[in-house]
Amino acid sequence: MRRRVTPLKTETELKIIDASTQIKLAMANRHDEGIFRSCLNSFISTARSITFVMESESSDPELKSWYKCQTAVLGATPLFKFFNQQRVYTVHKGVISPTKFAHPVTDASFQQVADEDGNLRWTGTVRIPLGKNLEPISAKPEDRDYISYWLFDDVSEFLPAHSGNVDSLCKQYFQALKVLVKGWLGKRRELGLPC
Repeated sequence: MRRRVTPLKTETELKIIDASTQIKLAMANRHDEGIFRSCLNSFISTARSITFVMESESSDPELKSWYKCQTAVLGATPLFKFFNQQRVYTVHKGVISPTKFAHPVTDASFQQVADEDGNLRWTGTVRIPLGKNLEPISAKPEDRDYISYWLFDDVSEFLPAHSGNVDSLCKQYFQALKVLVKGWLGKRRELGLPC
C-alpha cells in the first residue's frame, strides 16, 4: 500500500515550489553557463505556468472571478509582459541565453540564515554598478574575488530603465507570484474550498 509522505498541497503550490527550486539552482550555479541557462529557462516556463494551473484549480465562479481580476492587473505590468515574452520564446522558439559578466567583489556582506528546512547556510549580497545604480546580486562566501552575474539582453522594450539584471528581475517576478498564490489560497479558504 502506498502512502503520501508529503503534506497535501494544491497543484498551484507545487508549481511555485518547483519554480523556487529552479531559480535557486540557477543562482547557485551561475558560474556554470549550461546549468544556469537550463535552470533559468525551466524557472521561466514553470513560473509562467503557475497562473495556468491556478486557473484550472479555480472552478468556483467567485474564485475564477477573483483570479481573472488579479491576473489581468498583473498581466498588464511591464514585468509580467517581459516574463510572458520570455516564456513564449523558451517554450516555442528557442533558449533564453542571457549575457554573462564578472565583476570584482569589493562591497559584500554575508550572514547565516535558515533555509526552509531549518538548516543554516551562509548567504550574502554583492552590490555591483549597473547603469546608474548599485544593484544587489545574491552571493555565496566563495564569491570572494569575482562574482558572475547575468543580464537579459532584451529587457529595454518592457522595462527601459532596468539594467536587465537576471537576479533582481527573477526575484521581483517570483515575489509577485508568491503574493498572488498567497492571495489565491486566502480566497480559497474564505470560500470554504480545500487548500
